[in-house]
Amino acid sequence: MIGRLTLSDFRNHADALIVPDHAFILLTGENGAGKTNILEAVSMLAPGRGLRGAALRDMAKQDGMGGFGIAAEVDGVMLGTGIVADWLRGAGYAGRLCATWQSRTAWEASA
Repeated sequence: MIGRLTLSDFRNHADALIVPDHAFILLTGENGAGKTNILEAVSMLAPGRGLRGAALRDMAKQDGMGGFGIAAEVDGVMLGTGIVADWLRGAGYAGRLCATWQSRTAWEASA
């Protein structure tokens, strides 16, 4: 079960933190509010190309910095993915971030 989901510059979410308190979650909102984007973010933590199969560069928020990040705690394991903004690539950063694994203690210390 997902214990925590964090989005940074992903699709239409500048910064989002979701901490579900039940096993069943219902997403509601107007068209374009970002409900499907949350599902896509979760799908990016599994092998494959995500719910929509979109190119990574298309997942960054349009008026954001150019990259995006997704992080989640799933059954006590920390997962993450994303891409680095183009302007950071010139500074030596890689294009795609690797999945990040860290202990729950490290995650909570960084929050």
